[in-house]
Amino acid sequence: PVTFKTGGRKTVARAYWNNKQFCLAVEVDEDKLLGLAGSAKRGFMDAVQFALSPAGVSAEKSGNAGRYEFLVTSSGSMWSADKCYLLSGKGEVPNARCSLKGLDVKDAEVVVKRSGTATRYEIAVPFSSMPEIRPAPGREICFGLLVHDPDGVGVRDMGDVMNMWEERRRPQV
Repeated sequence: PVTFKTGGRKTVARAYWNNKQFCLAVEVDEDKLLGLAGSAKRGFMDAVQFALSPAGVSAEKSGNAGRYEFLVTSSGSMWSADKCYLLSGKGEVPNARCSLKGLDVKDAEVVVKRSGTATRYEIAVPFSSMPEIRPAPGREICFGLLVHDPDGVGVRDMGDVMNMWEERRRPQV
């Protein structure tokens, strides 16, 4: 796992992939979970945003071709499923004012649960939704992670704590 702190709050990320799915588990230390239901009233929601691309793909040079960006959020309702959205090519940070209609990832499996002060996001995204990434032994897959905690410490960027040089950091990506 990769563990980092932002504003004194801990985030733990674990990733795994096989020939069918990319799987991610993110544990976020936060005061409360603000899901999609009711986000229009508040103007914000908690979410995990991650990006995947084959090694060597640069968003600046490729115009996001081959780069897949996902947003995962709790439905905020016990009557509907938690959601994973494909945001590739949107070029903006999602918020409650952005329409996510029609962006759900078919066959993605998502569970968001609260336990004490931790929210756990578990996501399995099929590689069939990312045709330019071929999961094979020894193949490098680039990964980026943001945690949206608007009522807490704000945006948590894994790149900020990974000692990346400034030109490689891209806030809100």
